[in-house]
Amino acid sequence: MKKIFLILLFSLITNWTKAATINGSIADLNNKILKHAEISVAMNIDGKVNVNKVDINPRGEYSIYINYDGFINILVSLDSTNNLTIPFFVQNAGNYNLNIYLPKEQKINFRNIKLESKNKGLVSGIYDMYNAIYHAGMVEQANRDFKEDTDINRLISATYTQLTSIEKLIKQSKQNNENKFILYVCYINAAYILNLTHKLDSVNKPIVKDFIKKYPPETSYLYTFAINWEIVAAILDSGFKNKYFAEILEKNTSDFLKCNLLYQATLYNIYRVNNTKDAYYFYEKLLIQYPDSPQTEFAKNIFVTSNQLQTGKQAPMFSLNSIDNHKDIFDNNYFLGKYLLMNFLLMDSSSINEINNIDEAYNAFYDAPFEILTIALAKSINNISQMRKNTSQMNWHVAYEPAMLNGQIANTFAVKQAPMSILIAPDGTIVEVGNNVLGDNLIPTLKKYLNQ
Repeated sequence: MKKIFLILLFSLITNWTKAATINGSIADLNNKILKHAEISVAMNIDGKVNVNKVDINPRGEYSIYINYDGFINILVSLDSTNNLTIPFFVQNAGNYNLNIYLPKEQKINFRNIKLESKNKGLVSGIYDMYNAIYHAGMVEQANRDFKEDTDINRLISATYTQLTSIEKLIKQSKQNNENKFILYVCYINAAYILNLTHKLDSVNKPIVKDFIKKYPPETSYLYTFAINWEIVAAILDSGFKNKYFAEILEKNTSDFLKCNLLYQATLYNIYRVNNTKDAYYFYEKLLIQYPDSPQTEFAKNIFVTSNQLQTGKQAPMFSLNSIDNHKDIFDNNYFLGKYLLMNFLLMDSSSINEINNIDEAYNAFYDAPFEILTIALAKSINNISQMRKNTSQMNWHVAYEPAMLNGQIANTFAVKQAPMSILIAPDGTIVEVGNNVLGDNLIPTLKKYLNQ
């Protein structure tokens, strides 16, 4: 339940309206009052989570008043470890009834509770939302597991299975658009993993396109559940410059949504499509409109990195041990006389596509005066071994940084985000940084320098 609770805390509330009410009672499965039961309401307003306790009278009755139109989380607990989170969509001035029946001793979850309501379809809507969130959570868990075992086929299979379940929920649900909103968002967020693993063709694109039709840019609650917009951008013409996103930035009233959208668009263009021009386009909007936001600060660090590693300057001094032969020490002198592609990669799904690109370069320029050094950012060498087993063998030079992005080598090269690549000339000067030696740009850039 902790996992589901953390996911649900991303639910947000929007727009002041006339108060809606949720009335009901809380009891055990035999309809006897639970003396120690507690109810709270969790709301995340502009990124800040507020949890407010709700009074329960001696008859086990409660009333919740919500001055918003959007999603809340009803948190029910019997003690510090025995709790339940109920997703709920509140509409303008709605009047809702929800009776909650809990087991007294068993662990609380949706399998052993009972919900009742006089509102038609309310309970089934809650279960639909809960199940969609559960399936999306299972995809997140599979992605976390992948960081340990790096079995790419297992990750793809688990993701596809959960996506299929969410797809069925969307097709079978009889709820209105508001209550189906979370179902669509959960599908989009889970589908993001397939995009990371280069399986975009496995995504049900009509579902994603249906989402943008049902929830136009001015929809107030678009920011009421965390959305990974990358999968939407990936299937739309012009990506984040599509009219849909442009109108969100123009018509939506939520600064929280617009700030996150600009931030995601900046990262997408840097790391996914390697489009520096568009990355700066969104970054400048982010910097001007939201100069004090955490997202802007993080984006600044990314662009500061590229400025610190300026072309024409000597590469910083470094010294690293090979993970394949500890007698080999990789330093600046080791690679003098050859071009060096140095890349920083996390040993997780975010690096799969880049490893494939590097493998292609390794095979294409095997006989050229050219070397590759990957700094594997991983907690243990086992992570690297599993990645080699399940993707490319990475037969080029590999070093290991257990402190990951907080390590000395990452600090030396001012690397704030991975994947990150640098091309160093035979005389030790930096000739390319970032986008030109990442993704689809890597091979054309290397051909320019290696005269092939």
